[in-house]
Amino acid sequence: MSDLKFCPDCNNILYSYSDDQRLELNFVCRLCDYSRKADPNSFSDNCISRTAHNYHGKDNIFVSPLVVKDPTLGRTNHWKCARCGYNKAAFFQLPERVNDDAMMLVFVCCNPGCGYWAKQAYDDDVEGTNTYNTPGTTQYVSGKHGDEEMQTMDDMADLFGEDGI
Repeated sequence: MSDLKFCPDCNNILYSYSDDQRLELNFVCRLCDYSRKADPNSFSDNCISRTAHNYHGKDNIFVSPLVVKDPTLGRTNHWKCARCGYNKAAFFQLPERVNDDAMMLVFVCCNPGCGYWAKQAYDDDVEGTNTYNTPGTTQYVSGKHGDEEMQTMDDMADLFGEDGI
């Protein structure tokens, strides 16, 4: 499987584009118009794969394990992988056309080689651990005060990539 390539300017995914007149392979960013030619001596630049998925239902979701390399996705240390126990995950929101539940998050394990992913359960709180993605596995503890409340705010800033500046 080929590696994903990202734009050095805006960190979005670079898409391959074939210039049939010049017989060149190019990589193009759809957001900022960055483009570059593929290095003819590089195997990773010249190995292109395409995967087509035909979905039959809204619960038929495919999540590539390479999605954890996307620097534009959110990260959290408050999710535990049910497969390997790793405590870091990348997450993204499912579009409404894929899932009837608005704001449904998908967490993907960041442990290299694991690739496990799970949808957020209805009552899951991001701060809890998600084991086997079943309702009732995590609990929200209310009534935090003082330094604990400040620590929670810092965790939320880390969750959404805010530096607090």
